[in-house]
Amino acid sequence: MKVDAKVIADYVKERNDVLFSFDEVRIKAFMKKHLIPVPEDPNAFWGCVYKSIANLNDVPKPVMKRAEEGLAKLGMDKSYSVPKVKIVKTGAPIRQKAESL
Repeated sequence: MKVDAKVIADYVKERNDVLFSFDEVRIKAFMKKHLIPVPEDPNAFWGCVYKSIANLNDVPKPVMKRAEEGLAKLGMDKSYSVPKVKIVKTGAPIRQKAESL
């Protein structure tokens, strides 16, 4: 299935315009329009918004600052990563054991 570059560009523009507005009503309408689940908890909702912005490229500095400040206020960071693990060799040539840090 070929995806039209204009469709992607239009989506990205709409997404950025909506996210960068920090307008809760507009953001929720966009999410519903694109079938993105809307968290019921306000902290989870704003955490998703701030993380989404913080992980985009070419974000205006004032918008990024507001997103980073929002994440800090919620006690979150911008990563979407899973907990870090340390790989420890067990002596077996193929097997390795993951140990939580």
